[in-house]
Amino acid sequence: MLVCPGLVDAHVHVADGMMPVSMLADDAGLMSGVTTVVDAGSLGARTLPAFRKYIWPQARTRVRALLNLSAAGLVVLNELYLDDKLISRSRALRAIDSNRDLIVGIKVRVRGTADSLDKDLKLMAQLREIADETGLPTMMHWTNEARLVDMLRPGDCMTHPFNPAYLGPNCIDEQGRVRSLTRELADRGIMVDLGHGSSFDWKLAEAAASQGWYPDVLSTDMFSRYFRPGRRRRRHGRLALEVFAAGAGRGPGRAARDRGAGQDAGTVRRPWPITGGRGGRPVGARGPPGAFRVHRQPATEAGPHWDR
Repeated sequence: MLVCPGLVDAHVHVADGMMPVSMLADDAGLMSGVTTVVDAGSLGARTLPAFRKYIWPQARTRVRALLNLSAAGLVVLNELYLDDKLISRSRALRAIDSNRDLIVGIKVRVRGTADSLDKDLKLMAQLREIADETGLPTMMHWTNEARLVDMLRPGDCMTHPFNPAYLGPNCIDEQGRVRSLTRELADRGIMVDLGHGSSFDWKLAEAAASQGWYPDVLSTDMFSRYFRPGRRRRRHGRLALEVFAAGAGRGPGRAARDRGAGQDAGTVRRPWPITGGRGGRPVGARGPPGAFRVHRQPATEAGPHWDR
């Protein structure tokens, strides 16, 4: 048994009953051994009030949220491209000002490809205005377009570095190498979130690990597909941690060790402004090199475990 501070899953979707892809907060949280979850963009300015009134008070898990740039949130999956009227700076600002205890950042699900670059740049310009005015960090879907990455600031985050090719851009180039733009993110102060979910290609993760590159935050991107009544629960994010558990003392705790997530880390900054109450660390607890050992075991309900 390992006793540790409450863990934070920094990327889930828990607007259950409101969004097609969402699930119960306590299924993603306490039933997974996580005391704090961050909903990553399920909610927009128009859908946030219902979540706050009907869903948030019922959760035993501590929930925080990244506000979707689209006022509709994930009612649809092309929320940023459906109608320009859904992108409203004034609505977003009002939602953030009224919900500072719930909203800890802003989420933008750009397509991130060359074909969508013009539209994505306009979206990022709108996001940048809101983020700068409110002082909140942002999370952007993965892209290899330098002009989009240039619009991020220290403390911002990119997610889904190991996208399967059919889903979108990823961090590995055509020769199987970690892209130079990806390696520059750490020097820019930009965090990388794993965001497992359906956006994870094991071979890409192994290639990155073999070259010494790891994401900063290990999160599940858990949503309704992975937890349904009458269906055996799928421990989809756990084995992904194993690939980051080897080499030079790196592994699950890399983000906290290298980027100062712990109170006594004494380094640069915290990954996300989640403070107080229950919870405290991104998934993958901080520890000195070699402090945690991950053991491969059969895919059972117990899942992989950590011994200190």
